Amino acid sequence: MKPTVYIETTIPSYYCDRRSELMHDILRTREWWDHEQGDYECLTSPVVVEELMRGDYPTRGECLKLVEALPLLEVTPHQLQPWEER
Repeated sequence: MKPTVYIETTIPSYYCDRRSELMHDILRTREWWDHEQGDYECLTSPVVVEELMRGDYPTRGECLKLVEALPLLEVTPHQLQPWEER
């Protein structure tokens, strides 16, 4: 059984980014995604997809394409409550 990894917004964001000041993080993210991701069961959530859909940035389509095949976790109303209200 493979370990499970939750893919949150920064993974596709870094993978698709092109800013030179983030190049170390970008290259490490791409290395993991392209060569190590297969060692894990990767999941994401509708919250991540929604966050990636928001905003107007040049790599939005690429980010969404990167996560489109990942299984989505179910989000319950309890999980969406602010931590203080739980």
